[in-house]
Amino acid sequence: MRPLLGLPVFHIREEQMAAFEADTMRRYESRVIRKIARTYPVRYKLDGEEGTRRFVQDGIRKADGYGITEDDDVERFILVLADRGMDFEKASDMAECWEALEDKDLPGDAKVALVCRRLPPKD
Repeated sequence: MRPLLGLPVFHIREEQMAAFEADTMRRYESRVIRKIARTYPVRYKLDGEEGTRRFVQDGIRKADGYGITEDDDVERFILVLADRGMDFEKASDMAECWEALEDKDLPGDAKVALVCRRLPPKD
């Protein structure tokens, strides 16, 4: 190893990086799970920890598909999914939400903000 400014250079192997990323993702999922448990306790009780984790993982993939990638925006989107359903945007009264999510020119945070504003009241 060649020192840089007198400090040794560290190399992180691909496996180490993957393990770090997996641990970071698991902690993020756990944070969102705790939020779901507090906000939707009945749902959490029905789904349990692992069912809720799968739901969060599916929500992360769905958010990514819409270009929503920032932690806080993904969390807000997942909470919408928990409240309205995994495919809420496909309902006929959710056309405005679907349009916002499909808009390739809108950044992720704007999509989530628009969706939250355009959600009709629940019955």
